[in-house]
Amino acid sequence: MKKKTILHIITGLGDGGAEGVLSRLCLNSANFKHEVISLTDEGKYGPTLRSAGINVRCLHLSYSFKFFIDFIKMIYWIRQTSPDVVQTWMYHADFVGGLAARIAGIKSILWNVRMTSFLPIHGKARTKVLIKICAISSRFIPKKIIYCANSALKYHLENGYCDKKSLVIYNGFDLNLFKYTKKDKISIINGIHIKSKYFLLGMVARFDVLKDHNNLFHALSMTRSQGIQFKCLLVGNNMDYNNDKIVQLIKQYNLEDCIILIGPYSNIAKIMNCIDLHILSSSSEGFPNVIAESMACGTPCISTDVGDAKIIINDEAMCCSANDPESLSSLIIDCYYEWKNSPKNWEKRKLNCAKRIKKNFSLRRMIKNYSNIWIKISTAGEL
Repeated sequence: MKKKTILHIITGLGDGGAEGVLSRLCLNSANFKHEVISLTDEGKYGPTLRSAGINVRCLHLSYSFKFFIDFIKMIYWIRQTSPDVVQTWMYHADFVGGLAARIAGIKSILWNVRMTSFLPIHGKARTKVLIKICAISSRFIPKKIIYCANSALKYHLENGYCDKKSLVIYNGFDLNLFKYTKKDKISIINGIHIKSKYFLLGMVARFDVLKDHNNLFHALSMTRSQGIQFKCLLVGNNMDYNNDKIVQLIKQYNLEDCIILIGPYSNIAKIMNCIDLHILSSSSEGFPNVIAESMACGTPCISTDVGDAKIIINDEAMCCSANDPESLSSLIIDCYYEWKNSPKNWEKRKLNCAKRIKKNFSLRRMIKNYSNIWIKISTAGEL
């Protein structure tokens, strides 16, 4: 039986959540033939996909006089591929790629919306305009709109997206990679050794205003004032000592001897298995992957109540309001005393974290959900 062809059109293939999900889908759903068009370049995931035999084409789309030529080229590529389904990812690809697919004669189009909200101080004004354009065109371009989080669905419906076409498919995680393993607290991460007496915290997040590291540092400063002995690993792009802004924040809160900047690190599962508690201090999120990755490794996670964090954690007592360092510090302190004084309870919490992700957010479950909708929309043409 001939495999159905799914053509993915995405804004780019850099190191981001949407790009990672697309890659996992393409590499793990062997019952379909996948092809990818990147509106920009091949980024991080292009070579990986290509080495797996997936055709990746980069449009290098230019929003200038060359745009019309690039747009025509994309229409030609879509017709050449003749896909059963076009799956677009993120706003620019949803509108530009979705419109090109319509012109190319494709009716089975799925949009994938990843952002949970838009804060003007955090993004470009033209993105907000694009959201409004997408809201209008959501009524006639896609057959279905897939959201990564309930919070994303709610926000976009409030901003005019078509309600009857909406569904949520949560991200899924490779539980062969992210799994609970009993190891010493921190064996070796870039040659770092930490004594077991320290409560080892961590936050895996790039340096970005939305991640609100100021909130984290303020909370850690309050925690330290209560005599809690901890170390905190910060992992992600630009989370290193070359980043003057982050170094200044650390000095501002007198946390030089408590914070360890790791920078980018390829083996996130190892980080999650080494730390005792993962913290997410963000002011805005969609579906925060790091929470699920942390819990899959049996590492409890506390978070600000942003995006679908509370749904993933499934414990209101482990969440607090955004931009509330006092409440975030209280969560850290509560977890510290449970870790220190009730090791059996802490071990049970760790096991329950891993079980929750296995049951609700596995890669297999995500692939099944996407596969079902690809089959339905390509077979019936309508849903």
